[in-house]
This record gives sequence, C-alpha cells and structure tokens, in this order.
Amino acid sequence: LILVGCAQSADPAAPVSAQAPVLAPEVDAALRRMSASLSAAPAFEVRFRTLRETHLEHGQAVLLGATTAVLVRRPDRLHAVAGSDLGNFALWYDGAQATLLNPTEKLYGVTPLPGDLLTVLDWLESRMGIALPIRPLLAPDAMAVMLAGGAPTGRRLGSSIVGETLVDHFALRS
Repeated sequence: LILVGCAQSADPAAPVSAQAPVLAPEVDAALRRMSASLSAAPAFEVRFRTLRETHLEHGQAVLLGATTAVLVRRPDRLHAVAGSDLGNFALWYDGAQATLLNPTEKLYGVTPLPGDLLTVLDWLESRMGIALPIRPLLAPDAMAVMLAGGAPTGRRLGSSIVGETLVDHFALRS
C-alpha cells in the first residue's frame, strides 16, 4: 500500500530548473500502482487522522484534531464517520439517498441523491460545505485527479511504519 502526501517541496534550496517540472520516475510508478490498485478494488476503507492549525478570535493559534474512517463500495456506496475537536458526524450513501447525522448539533437529515460516488462528493462540497481531503482516492482514476492541477512535480521522501504497515512517503506539487 502506498501512502501519498501532498506538500510543498521539502527542500526549498533545491535548484530551479528551466525545464517543465516532472515527476521523478519512482514517484510516477508508485502513483500508477496506487491508482490501479484503488481503481480495481470493488471496496476499500481509508482511515486517517488530521491536525490543522487555526486561530482563535484573539489570534491565538490552536491545533484541531480529527479522526475519520471512510468505507467505499463502488460504484455508489459510501459510509463515513468523522470525530473531531469541533464535533462529529456520520454519512451514509446508498446510491439513492444521502443520510447525515450530527449528534453534536442534534441534526439528522435524509435527501434523495441518485448517482455515483462523485455525485455524493460534489453534493458534500457544494451543498454541505464538507470537503474530503481524500477525494482523489475515491475517484475512478486517482492519478488523473491528483495530476489534473497542472504540471506536477514529486519526489520520494522516505519510508516509515504507519500502524504495522511499511509505507512510502511522497511530496507532490502541481
């Protein structure tokens, strides 16, 4: 399993080339393997933890954490559960309707929403203001989505163990 991270260049002192930016061959190969594996998987689960910095009204910086699990069954099933410092929510999508539950705010709603995974992702972003940072991983062709932003650059940063799994880390920019 390949873990892909998006970040600015890890080496700001790296020389700037007059050539068009390109992906390092090992990054291109890893992205192609990851995209092919995800595209071929009829179902999969993604779990992730995030930290993001925000500022309180008086300027004090604080870190907010969240833990999310997303279960996918192609072409049109999704279940997501997110818990964070600001609250939590759950989403169920069955290809015909979306159900949202926010126990923190005591909100529950169901809406008709026929379509596929991209339909519900578009709806979450445009109508509900909920962005899923893993959206490229849910697309039919993850690599095409990740590289759609322009001329990409990327390099391998190294390996580490996440949980009990050895993973490769990459920095990508487009």
